[in-house]
Amino acid sequence: TGAMLDVFLRLKSAKNLDGQQAALVEGVHNACRPPEHTAPKRVRPPVREYIRHLIFAVLTKNTVPQVLKQLRKLPWAEHERYV
Repeated sequence: TGAMLDVFLRLKSAKNLDGQQAALVEGVHNACRPPEHTAPKRVRPPVREYIRHLIFAVLTKNTVPQVLKQLRKLPWAEHERYV
């Protein structure tokens, strides 16, 4: 598959492909060989991860009272700079 990808990239640079075809070739190349340099994963404190979980995963119209109860239990005095 590596040789085929190289052939496609050479054809893309040699011929004038329209935007859609060029995007398809680039997409296939990036899917098969992702870029080596990736952004480092952000490391958050466990309390912040839990808050994100409550807000983005658990919170719905039906779970508002439970989520508020859990948020009120958190040690906000210790993490005042995040507020």
